[in-house]
Parts: sequence; structure tokens; C-alpha cells
Amino acid sequence: MTFHSILFERTEDRIKKETLEAPVFFVDLNLDQIIDAITAGRQEYHLQPFFYTPLNDIDAIKYRHEIMRDLENQTLFELIRSFAQQMHAMREYLARADKLYYKYQKER
Repeated sequence: MTFHSILFERTEDRIKKETLEAPVFFVDLNLDQIIDAITAGRQEYHLQPFFYTPLNDIDAIKYRHEIMRDLENQTLFELIRSFAQQMHAMREYLARADKLYYKYQKER
């Protein structure tokens, strides 16, 4: 089983067809500004479709609410933030390693 996202309890519940554009009512409700503020500095994660695509299954909605409640725990939130920062650093190191020319630099 491949892990897709913490936002979905089961892999098969994940978004099958992402909504890539904000719904037209987002501007009227200023939701576009909220989403921009939430995702600022995190463009590499491509988070907007999670906000644009509606959940149609009540169990998926309940699960998402449980995740958000869990993230209100400051200790857990800081651990997740730390993990995300370390993963970001690792992706940067791997990207740099791909650009290196010499064999021993790449192995390092």
C-alpha cells in the first residue's frame, strides 16, 4: 500500500480528479486570499487543489476534521513542522546531488 496523503484515511479515497482552478465563488467570499496566505511559501507542494476540490463523502469530511483537530495540538504540530522542514532540506540536497559532475561528490 502506497501512502498518498495524511488528508485521506484510505488511499482509494484520495482525489481522483483535482480541481486546478479556484471555483468562481472563492473570489466573492475572499477564500482565494485565505488559500494564498495558507499556501504562501509552499508552492512546491501544490496544495491548492486540496482546497479547490470538494469532498463528497461524509466519512472523508469527518476524517479531515479529525486531522485538523489533531493539528491543534501544539506539540504534534511542531513535530510535523519539523519533519516537513527536514524533508524539504533532504529534497534540496538530492536535487543538488543530481547536478554534481564528479563521481565522489555525488556519492558524498
